[in-house]
Order: sequence, then structure tokens, then C-alpha cells
Amino acid sequence: MLSGLGIFILANLATVWAPNFAIALVARAVAGLGAAIYAPTANGSALTGFGFSLVYPGFGVEAVRRVPAQSRGLAMGEGFAISHQATNEAQSTVAELTRNRAFSLDPVALPGARARQPA
Repeated sequence: MLSGLGIFILANLATVWAPNFAIALVARAVAGLGAAIYAPTANGSALTGFGFSLVYPGFGVEAVRRVPAQSRGLAMGEGFAISHQATNEAQSTVAELTRNRAFSLDPVALPGARARQPA
């Protein structure tokens, strides 16, 4: 499990230092794999990580095109920082709401848990 966290962290660092979009895309896919290893019981974590690896760099490309060439690295860094912050805030909010029983994720989590049970 800790190896997954290590992969996730290193892949995110590689995303920050990626010299081009292709390498950033591969790094995001590897980060998704690391997240799946770290939290194998999370429903769709690999699919979510892969989806993020495609969506966020795509947004970044559009944002970076509109920025002067000398500021593009800063724009990419800010874009990734904002996307990570939004993801973290959403996870924290859902965790808090489910812990206080404001709502339940059972309709989402139970089908996946049943599918993983041995026959």
C-alpha cells in the first residue's frame, strides 16, 4: 500500500516537472495507477485516476495557450495546484458528510463491495 502512495507522489512530482504535454499525460496516468494501488478498495480509483490524467492536462493545454511564453510554466503549475486542491477539498467534504451521516454512499459503494466478495 505504501508503494502505491510512493508511486502516486513521484508521478505527481513528475507531472510538475514535465517538459511537455505527453510526459505530463503519462505521469498523470501513472499517478492514477499509484492511487489505485494505494486505495484498492476505492470504487473506480483506477478509472478516476486515468480520467483525471486526460482531463486536467487537456484543460492545462487550453489555459497555457492563452498565456505569454515566459509565464507558461507558472500557469501549468498553478493549474495543477488548483486541480489538486479542488480534488482534496471534495474528498474531505464527502468524508466529513458521510462520517456525520448527512448522507450515505452505500448505493455507490455496496455494488462494488459485493462484486469483490469471493463466491
